[in-house]
Order: sequence, then structure tokens, then C-alpha cells
Amino acid sequence: MYGETRTPRRQYVDYYTSVLNQLGFHATEQILQDSVYFTTIGNASTNPQTGFADWSQDFPNPSDFYLLLDGTAIQPVKNQNFSKVNDPQIQSSLAKLYPVPATQLSTVASQWAQLDQYVAQQAYEAVYGYEQVPKFMSNRINFNSAVFHPVYYNDWSSWQLNS
Repeated sequence: MYGETRTPRRQYVDYYTSVLNQLGFHATEQILQDSVYFTTIGNASTNPQTGFADWSQDFPNPSDFYLLLDGTAIQPVKNQNFSKVNDPQIQSSLAKLYPVPATQLSTVASQWAQLDQYVAQQAYEAVYGYEQVPKFMSNRINFNSAVFHPVYYNDWSSWQLNS
């Protein structure tokens, strides 16, 4: 069971390991420094059986998450398809869905939803949610004007003082 040292990732790994052990597996933790974690588990020679990874969406398209399950993305090093999934049904769906422009995603939303359902049933990955970070600021700042980006965090150029 591979995981990172930083909080709360370490706590996720501790919990996941305990669940695996309760289910009868003999899981042990392999905790790596954050700076080498993804290059280590993304190296084919490491061959991790299970572990924890998180992914933040950095552009508004479901394809952003499917790099993690795209068989054509498997590489010997710097691999991000950590499970090495190469499922023909996923590949067939991605071949149809990847070319759809972001402006037309609503026309294929049900197809993305069907693919999500299929992937969940296969249990290649377990989706646990999306990290949220609270916004704390002075009452001197116009809270409604402040943009918070899930990847880049505070967009300082959007902050305005209350008048």
C-alpha cells in the first residue's frame, strides 16, 4: 500500500491499510516522501499493487481525469495510469469522447456518465471525493469578488476591498 507523508494523505493511507487488513489482506504501508512519490509509483519497475493518489481537475473536461485510465497513456517511467488499466471498453469510449470540444460536452454528458458507471463497477480506482479548501479573508475584502481556483488557489488579481 503506497502513500505520501503529508497530511491528510498519510491518514488516508492508514485508514485504507486498516480496511484492507480487516478484509483479510496482509497490507503493509510503503510511505514515500512527497517529492518522489509520483515518480516512484509511476515507474513500471516499482509495480505497486495498490495505493493512494489524488488528482485535481485543471480544465473543465472529464477527459482530464481519464488520463489516469487511458491505456495509451501507460509509460515505463512517469506513468500516470498507475493501475496500468488498458480496458477495451474504456478505450472505445475515449476514442469517441476525447474529440468532442468542451463547448459541446453537454451533447455527450450521458456517455461520460455511462463510462463513469462502468469504471466504478470495474473498481480500477475508487473515487473518494474532491478536495475543498476554505476561503478565509478579512472582512475588508469583498468575499464575493474573490476567485479561488482549485489548482492554483487564490487569484489575487480578483480581490477587491470593500468600499
